[in-house]
Amino acid sequence: MKPKIHVTILGAGAVGVSSAVSILHNRICARLSLYDLVADKARGEALDLAHGAPLLGGVTVDGGGLDEVEGGDVCIVTAGAKQRPGEDRLALLARNERALDDIARVWEARGMPRVVVVVTNPVDVMTEALRRRLQGTNVSVFGSGTLLDTLRLRHALSRMLDLAPDSIHASVVGEHGDSSVCLLDSGRAGGRTLEAALGAKGIALDEAFRQSIAEQVRGAAYQIIARKGATSHAIGVAVARITRAVVGDERAVLPVSAPVEPGVCAGTPCILGSTGATPLGLDSFPLSPRERDDVARSVDVLRARCAELSA
Repeated sequence: MKPKIHVTILGAGAVGVSSAVSILHNRICARLSLYDLVADKARGEALDLAHGAPLLGGVTVDGGGLDEVEGGDVCIVTAGAKQRPGEDRLALLARNERALDDIARVWEARGMPRVVVVVTNPVDVMTEALRRRLQGTNVSVFGSGTLLDTLRLRHALSRMLDLAPDSIHASVVGEHGDSSVCLLDSGRAGGRTLEAALGAKGIALDEAFRQSIAEQVRGAAYQIIARKGATSHAIGVAVARITRAVVGDERAVLPVSAPVEPGVCAGTPCILGSTGATPLGLDSFPLSPRERDDVARSVDVLRARCAELSA
């Protein structure tokens, strides 16, 4: 457990609570606070989690309404409307932009956090919205980006190749959504190129495979939402990993949502540490011409959506 570190979570829904559970199990902070528009929901979840804290390093867990928010060292924003079955993440834009503006007003009244991790969808556009809203402050803002997409890609590849997921090195960049880009040409598996590893299993890295794996990654959330109403567990694990990297000043490189050009955020490799996320740039990967075109198209999608923001 990190001494004196205070992590706050805004939104005590499925994603916020799952993030809290993962953070507790990783013993990342000394105090964890959940806040929600429905104060009793946050207090109830916090009390439930607090009863397990004696086995998890004795972390203090508390909760309350948005009018009780404290900034904290790291604030995770999961508040907002959730994605409906079959709904594009970008369709959430207008509803959740208003929610983030309300949160910023609370911080201005009650104290700013040091680092903010945006998880609210559409995460790339919401990250840009909050960056604009907090411009001129000392708050570092980035989003969960394509880390979850990357985990989904590695999970799928590990099952195909019969290898441990941590032996798969391939990332997803661009939009956390329907234009995401799986970087397969630079991928590696078990010390070999991904193409060689797939070939050893009799699988060709051809157009049909690329399309299939992209559909698996992009469609994963829709499948889960159709079955259980929302995604929560894997994103909670991803959020805890991001939080651990920031709190521990790890300098770990993860694909999160950060500026890729002025006014546009997208999933891109970043160095995560105590000051937030430092983008390495999408060209830090050896992109093939095909991948470069796909990334450009994904950024085009996000540029158009960011242009719709009210600020």
